[in-house]
Amino acid sequence: MPRQLFTSRLSSILALMGVSIGLGNVWRFPYMMGKFGGSAFLVVYVLFTVLFAVPALEAELALGRESRKGPLGAFVLVFGQHFGTGIGYLLLFTVLIADSYYIVVVGNVFFNSNGQDFDLKGLEMQLVARPWEGWTIQAAGSWNHSEQTNSPQLLNNNPDSPDVGQPIVYTCGGTYFTAGCTAANAPAVANVYGPKGSPTANAPPIQTSVRIRYDWVVNDLKAYVQVGTSHVGHSFTQAGSNPPLAADGLITTGRIRFEDPPYSTWDAAVGCARGNWNLALVAENLTDSNKAVFTSTDQFIVAQTPLRPRVIALNFGYKF
Repeated sequence: MPRQLFTSRLSSILALMGVSIGLGNVWRFPYMMGKFGGSAFLVVYVLFTVLFAVPALEAELALGRESRKGPLGAFVLVFGQHFGTGIGYLLLFTVLIADSYYIVVVGNVFFNSNGQDFDLKGLEMQLVARPWEGWTIQAAGSWNHSEQTNSPQLLNNNPDSPDVGQPIVYTCGGTYFTAGCTAANAPAVANVYGPKGSPTANAPPIQTSVRIRYDWVVNDLKAYVQVGTSHVGHSFTQAGSNPPLAADGLITTGRIRFEDPPYSTWDAAVGCARGNWNLALVAENLTDSNKAVFTSTDQFIVAQTPLRPRVIALNFGYKF
């Protein structure tokens, strides 16, 4: 099997950026810069980057380009079997240690837990009728009501904390940590599970759809015309415990709560078939409704999934 290579310079650069730019560059660097002198720290950081990091990176790239091997094979090629194997395994062990650190850090950034309970009530109906020859009416509708029924809290499990075993109601960090973190002098935090009465996520209270179709036959030509409409009520992308987007647009979590607006769409189609041939003119979202059906900050940017815009298509086919 031939060795896989990067297909372009851009893909190579993006792969290197993904490996090199880590949590330290994103989070630790601003903190260190503010703590150790600001611009003075930046000058020293850039100097060490140019003198040590860049040559090391260039050497690693050259070694990989020349050997076309992994860490073990590359260092064995340069330093011999015994010494090269030791260096290769040392690098693999270093990566293992770094991964264990990253797992802990990322685990402190996001976590999922079972917490609040919801009371769900709903009603769903469907109807199919043929009131006259050639006419077909399809209708469906649903109503649901969701409500959070409890408001549990996360418990402090730090054995060195004076409040161990108690609900977490304040945050410790920075000067609050060094000065002695207590409920009296530290910032309060809202309950992460949110208040009672909040609706659950992705649960529009009303959804309806109606479709009317008429079929007729002229000699050996089968024709039809149909029109339909659907409506989806508003919904929230997260439960009531998740924070809304800040007024300044600052994104601090991948679980920000948005309210997706209600929307309605209209569709229509007309078509015919004769023998093995068929032809149809189809129109979707005739009113060109432009609404978001889902909004999230999973990638720490506000990303929306919009409705498909108005589409008018002519379809034809032949059955073999």
